[in-house]
Amino acid sequence: MKKVTILTMASFLMFGAVASQAAIDNIDIGGDFMLEYFFGENTVDLNDDVKDETDFLRTEFHLWFQADLDDNVMARISLEGDRALNQLQPGLNTLKAGTFGDLEIFIEEAFIKVMDIGGYGFSISAGRQFLNYGDDPLADNFNQWWGPGFIIADSMTNDPLLLAQLGSYEIDPFDAIVLSWENEQYRLDILHARDVEDNLAGPTGVTNDDATLWAIYGSYFGFENHQIDLYATFNDQNGGTGSIGFEGEKYIIGARAAGDITEEIAYKAEVAYQFEDNSLNSNMEADAFGAQAGINYHPGLEYNPNVGFIYTFLQQDGDYWRGFSSPFEGKTYGLLFEGLAKVVPTGGAGYVDFTNMHVFNVNGGFEPMQDVAWTLDFYYFLLEDDINLNISDDVGFEIDSQIDYRFNDNLTTFLGGGVYIPGDAVDDWLGTDDEAYFFRTGVKVAF
Repeated sequence: MKKVTILTMASFLMFGAVASQAAIDNIDIGGDFMLEYFFGENTVDLNDDVKDETDFLRTEFHLWFQADLDDNVMARISLEGDRALNQLQPGLNTLKAGTFGDLEIFIEEAFIKVMDIGGYGFSISAGRQFLNYGDDPLADNFNQWWGPGFIIADSMTNDPLLLAQLGSYEIDPFDAIVLSWENEQYRLDILHARDVEDNLAGPTGVTNDDATLWAIYGSYFGFENHQIDLYATFNDQNGGTGSIGFEGEKYIIGARAAGDITEEIAYKAEVAYQFEDNSLNSNMEADAFGAQAGINYHPGLEYNPNVGFIYTFLQQDGDYWRGFSSPFEGKTYGLLFEGLAKVVPTGGAGYVDFTNMHVFNVNGGFEPMQDVAWTLDFYYFLLEDDINLNISDDVGFEIDSQIDYRFNDNLTTFLGGGVYIPGDAVDDWLGTDDEAYFFRTGVKVAF
């Protein structure tokens, strides 16, 4: 905490020194505050015999400061505060095992960006920042219906390992340097990024400063209302990120396309191939293939209905059972199953990644009345046929839903929850078919 406070103060002081020497054209200062009640059962262990009921109040806030300076220079600093109150179980919202709710303030973003250098379309950004390839809300061509990519998305893909650890569903920023060139039809990024230093993966997680990413990512915008991406990444991974226990290098090449078929139908499709070099055990290396395709129908009718379908296929090419697991991939499972799929306890025998499967996601929502929005996600999980485990293919299904009510532009309340029903594969592997479920409600104020 002391280290974070010093870094935060230094960041503001440094920024103040820069700002005092430059004319500030635009300043954006804002934030939000959320108070949430969270209840969960079997979110840590699917066995009812293990007492892991979770019940607590939680507060979270964000504060950000963004300024546009002379010569196309932008600086942004944002902080996040997170704390669980009256928590019954230790170790869920903490940095130290056995403690209660001691996670407080950390730097979420702190970067500068210099744009259109020399008038030739070159830009550079450096510092702690989000990398949202495929789904960047700040991009000029952002389309909410295209949906995110799943290769470069989250610097700690297992955070939160369990939904109750933070009480919300989030991605983490990277400590990165990104060099870009862009014109009306093309964009090319060359970047170096590393795992964010803050360890939010709970008391059993590993702060992994050595998990790094080198990548080249190119996009083509020449087709109206469409975007085509090609990329290659080199990942140096030393445990604690992505596949638990993996140490070595992963090389990933891939392609992605997204766009609008009509004004009412949007699509996305992405394929990636992954090569492994496992430093711990070469016999465990498994080159892997990942693919994701989605479509969304949003007819623009009264009540603003939309319905979508996303299919994800994760497959390995060797005899080893671990499937496609990119070190910095986005969220591909439901709220509850995200942590359970990537790190399933095996009764003292370590962990197994259920990342060799088909994931079917039907999603949708509508606004039944003014200022009220309802969303629903249904997931079904099926192991890939070639997996080298003598268990059933049926992993189960999950349903997540939430209702949001907007009092005004600044005040929103929400009520939601979810349930995961294990299939025969979980019963065969863990000897349990007990459900996991959660409930959350709260209020959020933006300012």
